[in-house]
Amino acid sequence: QLQTKWQRFVILVKQSQELKIVSYHKQYDILKQHQNEVNEIISERIASVANPLVLVAQQQPVYNPHNHPTNYNQNFSTRSQQAATRNRGKTIVNSPQTIYDQEPSMVAEDDETSKDKEIDKLMA
Repeated sequence: QLQTKWQRFVILVKQSQELKIVSYHKQYDILKQHQNEVNEIISERIASVANPLVLVAQQQPVYNPHNHPTNYNQNFSTRSQQAATRNRGKTIVNSPQTIYDQEPSMVAEDDETSKDKEIDKLMA
């Protein structure tokens, strides 16, 4: 009686292993059937990511400094408009002030670095 129980157990184990193998083969067949679709999807993803600049352009909005003026530029434009209304009809002898794309502190730093470069050239 012990031997018959053991045989039944062994038979059940073998059957369960066979089911696992069969299910593995079935899954493999299903995956193989859909391999072409998977390849197409992968190629589309690769094509969309092939050019990193395109990705960056899609992710970030375009910055235009004319659309987003700084406080300095806004203040300068209102001051120049006020001066224009004050001086209407008068001849202006002085040349107009330079309009900077950057804030004055940044321009001053650029001037300092250019002076340093000139000094370095003279020293060499």
